[in-house]
Amino acid sequence: MTSSRDHIEALINTLKRATTFAMVFGKLSGTEDERRAALKRVFRAMLVHEDAAADADKALASAAFRMLVIAHKKAEAAIALGKYDEPFAAGILGKDSEPVSASAASVLRSKYTYQLSATHRYSGDLSMIYDATVLETGEAALVKIASAPTLNPMLEREAHILTRCHDPKAAVPFDARLRPFMPRLIETFHAEGDAHSRFRVLVFPRTSHVSVTEILKAHPDLDHRDGAWIARRVVGQTLVAAAAGVVHGAITPDHVLVEPLKHEPLHIGWAHSPSSTRNERITSVVRRWRHLYPPEVFMKDRPNHRTDVYMAAKTSILIFGGDAEKDTLPNSLPKPIAAILKRAVEKSPALRPTGAEFLEELTRSVREAWGKEYRPLEMPVAT
Repeated sequence: MTSSRDHIEALINTLKRATTFAMVFGKLSGTEDERRAALKRVFRAMLVHEDAAADADKALASAAFRMLVIAHKKAEAAIALGKYDEPFAAGILGKDSEPVSASAASVLRSKYTYQLSATHRYSGDLSMIYDATVLETGEAALVKIASAPTLNPMLEREAHILTRCHDPKAAVPFDARLRPFMPRLIETFHAEGDAHSRFRVLVFPRTSHVSVTEILKAHPDLDHRDGAWIARRVVGQTLVAAAAGVVHGAITPDHVLVEPLKHEPLHIGWAHSPSSTRNERITSVVRRWRHLYPPEVFMKDRPNHRTDVYMAAKTSILIFGGDAEKDTLPNSLPKPIAAILKRAVEKSPALRPTGAEFLEELTRSVREAWGKEYRPLEMPVAT
């Protein structure tokens, strides 16, 4: 259902003027768990997203989305502290979600100077991504800015993982053969926003890679032979995560990029990644891809390598034109390929293959079906 401009503006006004959480989410009663569950239900019912807004209202919807996410996080924290019903200063719900000011966003300076595009290229739960030019070198870049200061730690986690993987002197060396498939940071720093707020910024070289999301949008009836090599790149992300010592935790169509002609992958989205050796959980779910996450994530169990396998298989089901919620696949897909995908989405992690087993079996089944064939992927020229 489309969110009207009046509805979006009313939500923003409520968030800016509220002096209690109840003014936004209503009064809550019961145990702490019951209040948290009720809060989540109300929050989900209130959510607006730019995808559900008219083209002219997408920026406004994106701002409302970020503000509501921050308000929800603060309300959850208040419930845990027993302070949900305490009053606060008007505007507190929105102040951490105010974007970097327009004057600051047009040009960012740190080691280099970045001229940003007038509008963002991508937006997500955690960040906004802009096309940019490095003025000193003329290099094309992508500038990723945290959507709110409270989300800075997640982008800092991503920066830490990428920096470590590109460091040949790291305590636990990352397989050098995999480095080309991990984004390279030009630099990371804080940008000053409104009201002295600070937003974590990550800067990457811009490449010719496209996301699986973009591919499926351009090719809704993607040929299975093209889907085969793309799915193999998706499954490869599980192996890269294992080599990095983390569970990726968000293998979705947005977080796997491929180069259409060279077929080379670029694995992104590491802000969600818990360590595979420490007792860490996946704390952030990409809402639009919620149906791609395995049961253990929602049960708050410790994730492992097979958590990534499940998500890679769900994404691959989408690539092959299947229904990732019902785990159904087209009858035209060769049965051995369908079988390995079905095995990888077993509810019990113990019944799923490892990433290496998944990739080996998928590769064998693909080659038995179609042989080894190079197929350039045609993508529409961006205007």
